[in-house]
Amino acid sequence: MGVPPVSPVLEALVSGTRLTFAAIAEGADVTVEQVVALATELISKDAATVSHHPR
Repeated sequence: MGVPPVSPVLEALVSGTRLTFAAIAEGADVTVEQVVALATELISKDAATVSHHPR
């Protein structure tokens, strides 16, 4: 499996919309594991943070 384009995933992650990793993966036509890997990499490099937004 090759590296998928990250653009659709990044757009979903920075949109500010509350989305599950599954929804992001489906919209970007990638696996949940690929979304998690990208998010993990961004967080570990301090390029992204995770925040909790109450419903």
